[in-house]
This record gives sequence, C-alpha cells and structure tokens, in this order.
Amino acid sequence: MNKKNKSIFSAFLGIFGTKKKIENLTVTDDSTIITPTRAVFNNFIENKLAMVGLIGFISLVLFIVIGAALNPVDFFYSEPELRNIAPGTNMLNFPKQLNGNLKKIESGTSFSVALDNDGKLHIWGVDIKNVKKVPDKVKNSKVEDFTVGDSFIIARLTSGEYIGWGNNIANQADIPSSVASVITGNVKQLFAGKDFSGVVTLNGKAYVWGDQAQGQDIVKKDWMGRIVKAEAGKFNVLYLLDDGTLGIAGKGYVATTLPTELTDGSVKVVDIAINKNNAIAIDENGKVYTWGNSGSKLLLSENEEITDKIVQVQAGYNAFALLTENGEVKMLGKNVLGELNVPTFKGKVENLMGNYFQFYAVDEFGNISSWGNKGFILGSDELGRDLLTRIFHGGKISLFVGIIAVLITSIIGMSAGLISGFVGGWIDNLIQRIGEIISSIPFLPLVMTLSFAIGNRMTATQKMYLVMVLIGLLSWVGLSRLIRGQILIEREKDFVLAARALGLKESTIILKHILPSVLNIAIVSITLGYAGTMLTESGLSFLGFGIQSPIPSWGNMLTNAQEASVVDIYWWRWVFPTAMIIIAVLSVNLIGDGFREAMDPKSNEK
Repeated sequence: MNKKNKSIFSAFLGIFGTKKKIENLTVTDDSTIITPTRAVFNNFIENKLAMVGLIGFISLVLFIVIGAALNPVDFFYSEPELRNIAPGTNMLNFPKQLNGNLKKIESGTSFSVALDNDGKLHIWGVDIKNVKKVPDKVKNSKVEDFTVGDSFIIARLTSGEYIGWGNNIANQADIPSSVASVITGNVKQLFAGKDFSGVVTLNGKAYVWGDQAQGQDIVKKDWMGRIVKAEAGKFNVLYLLDDGTLGIAGKGYVATTLPTELTDGSVKVVDIAINKNNAIAIDENGKVYTWGNSGSKLLLSENEEITDKIVQVQAGYNAFALLTENGEVKMLGKNVLGELNVPTFKGKVENLMGNYFQFYAVDEFGNISSWGNKGFILGSDELGRDLLTRIFHGGKISLFVGIIAVLITSIIGMSAGLISGFVGGWIDNLIQRIGEIISSIPFLPLVMTLSFAIGNRMTATQKMYLVMVLIGLLSWVGLSRLIRGQILIEREKDFVLAARALGLKESTIILKHILPSVLNIAIVSITLGYAGTMLTESGLSFLGFGIQSPIPSWGNMLTNAQEASVVDIYWWRWVFPTAMIIIAVLSVNLIGDGFREAMDPKSNEK
C-alpha cells in the first residue's frame, strides 16, 4: 500500500476513533483519530469564555444548593423589627476595651450601647435612624446613665441634663418639660420601649411619654410612690412594686394573662423582664413565672419547672436569658437568630445585659461575652428576612422553574419538529398551524388574566408549577421550527434513503438516524432557551404574576425595587438578586455560545 493510500485509509479509520495496524503500519496521527464528539469536547474546553460560563454556573449551583441545605428557612417567618437592615455582621462586636471597664449595656433592634466606668458611651452595630451620630454635647461630657429604645437613645449627663437622639417620631427621645421639672435630681431608672420612654424616681414614682403614653393608663395612681423597677416591652410597661407584687400597663396577651399570685401578695417578686408578648418574673426563692402568648415557646407549662435557683432575668425579643445562683446562663424561647447559642464563659457569670436580639454576659473577671443576632451578610428585606437565605432558596426555585419549563419546551418542540419535518404533508401543515396559533397568544396578558382569575384559589406552590407549565407550553414553537428546518435537509440525504430501503420503521429512522444529526442544534437552542426562561420567570415574578411571596425567587425579590426609596437607600435589596440573575443568565449564555461554536464545523479548521 503506497503512502497516499495509507493516509486515506488512516483518515477513514479515524472517523471511528480507533487505531488499526495495516500491513505493519500503526496510525498514530491524532488528527485522524478524533471522533466528532471528541472534537466538539476539545473545541468547547478550548473556548475560554465557555469555560468561564461553565465554571461560573457550576459554582453558582453549588453555592445555592449548599447554602440552602445549610440554611433551612420558614418562608412564612418575618421579623418586622429588623426590616431594611444594611449588610453587616458586627452587631455583637463590642469594643474590647470594655472588658473590665463596663457599667451598663443596652441594645436596640440592630445596635448596642455601652457605658464604661469613665462615663463614655460606646455604640456598635448597624446604624439606623442616625443612632451613631452622638450629639457633640454628649461626646464632650460625662454620661451618668442612659436607656435605649428600638431605634433611639436617651443619655443623662452628670450635669443632670437629658439628651436624646435617633428616631424621635413620637417625641419619645425628648423629655417633656412637665416631666423634667419634677424629676431633676430624683431619677433612679431610665427605661424605653418602642416609641415611648419613661423614668422611675427615687421616691417610687414613674412618668412615661411618647406614643404608647397617649390615651393609655400607663401608671395607675395606686402604684405611684411604690414602684421599685420598670421594664418596657413593645406595647406594655411592667412594674415591680415595693411589696413584691406586679402591675402592668398596656394591652394584649401579656397584660390580660398576668398570674393572680403575682398581684395578690402571695408571691414576692424580686426581678422582672418583658418583651413583645411575654413576661417573666423571679420570686425570692428563685422560682420562675412566665405568662403571655402561649405560642411563643417562652412559657413554662404547668408541669414544667426550672430546678435551678434563678437570680436574674433578661428579656430578648424571642428569648429570655436566666442567670442561676451558680453563675450559669439558661435560655428560654426560640432560636430564631442565634439567641439560644450561649457561648462558653471564661468564668462565673455575674450579670446579664442587652435586649431585643442581642445578649451580653459579664463574668467574675470582667470579661464580656455576646450571643444572638450577629447581623445579615447581605442585609434584610422589607419584612426583616435574611436576604442571603432568601437568595439561596430563591435561586433553587428560579433555576428549578427554568429547568422544568425547558424540559417541557424541549419535549414538545423536538417531537413536533421531528414529526413535522420528517412526515410532512397534512401532519406538517397541522403542526405548523398549531404553532402559529400558539405564537399569536400574548404571553404576558394571558398570565395576568390567569393570575386575576385564579386569585387565592391556588397556593403559592401551585402557582409556581402553573408558571413552569405555561412557560413550557408557550415556548416550544421556535425550537420546533428550528428542528423542522434541519429535518427537511437531513431527510433527503443518502443515509435516510438507505434506512428506508432497508425497511426500517419511521420511528426508528427518526430517533436513531435523524435525531442524532440535529441534536447538536437542539442542545444549543435549549441551552440558550434556559437562560431566556429564567429571565421570563424573573420578569413575571417581578411584576407579581409569577412565583408569589412568601416563596422567594430572584424575580419576586426585586418586586419592591420599583420604589424610589429602595433604589436610593436600601440598595442591597435589589443589587444582590439582580447580580444573581445576571451571573446565572450570563453563564448559561456563555455555555450556549460555546456549544454553538464547538459544533460549528468551521471551528475544527486550523
């Protein structure tokens, strides 16, 4: 066999990706043994943009799947007190110079304030309502005491002057002149809740001002002159009287369920704490009493009892911290934001501090430990939900919706295209007319009409599946026409005629002989269609006609981005979901373009 014939025969054998010995000749030229599939693979991995897209998409999927698995979520949970919190995880990062030099710590919803023994205030956490903008007079003076509400601070200087800052919508940060005139030099305790503040005087009287003081019997006359301590909840004030009984002002669960034995003198209370819907009291024997909302997990059942003697209690929003006489900390409540994740202390705990979602403990050596809500890496949304967690679970849904919709589109589109192109005749005509009818249906008005017609008769999950099916059923026409056009070319080729001459069934010819020839084009179209489907779902959810809240998707997370305040102030609520959509769609498009170029015969030419 001459050299020319050997080369031709070697190239022929290379089509099958094999090496043969021909008359002592071994084919070793790589260019002659690469199969079409191998060529496509090589072309794809040599495409740098395609590899960037593939790595990006795989990384995104792993990020979402692992993140969602590690961060389970209750879609119906919300925490309005933590709404629109900026990104950050420094809510518990107290200044280390406070160790051994601490007088007091109180917390707001997303920040904490400490007073050291030198009369200086320290503030850390996420700034809301300008709480970190301490007035110059406070900076340049020595602070004697302070109190913290949900988003405001009131400080008492050693000169006797009171200065408030932060949220002052109900004048809760400004002491009324009528109150200031009677408390000068006579204040035992400052306290604050949500939009209201108060003081307890040395002679056992209490004065309250702000929103919750309007139209409510905040301090009853028979309590005046007998008040030892006051604790503020969201809507209530709990008073400890000089005979060890309790009085409570305000409305709701915690006011209507106050145990009788805590008011009739049969029990002598020594410490109290209160939050939004629950309260706790400790008697002189260290026994714990709880009352309020029974669904909060903050109540002890009739047969449940804490055996350790409790000497101090501290209220958080979702939990209570209890200090035993042995210096141990016990928690009662829900572990919503890490409130039950008590750290290991270096010594015996002597004091509990903090409120809302942050807890602090001071041990016998003066060391401070903190636990509770560290903050939100990507911030919180308008309902106080962790944006990162919702991005994890929203990504699962957005990607899942795209996959299901593309599968429906692919099955219908490829089947219709194969049958239409191969069979032809009246069947081809019928399929093409059906495709034209489908194409003429206005997608967005149809979805809007269905959304209004369905109303609340379907759950959010059922609506999610409906969106998948609708996108799939209305998106197959383009793929069908693409496949049909290729089939019209392929069916006239010799290998199809040979298959027919051999008497093969038409279904066999379509599936085993023609389909592999058009599969590369279908893969490219499906890949690019997947990116388009994700954009479609995001657009529908953004407009309120796709995946419905509280189930998250990247699209419906952007719904409130239409508000100017969100775009301007709460930028994290639209920047991060948008970034996820861009990364996902761009990655899939790069992969699709990479497939298209890799399957192009011209890409094999060097």
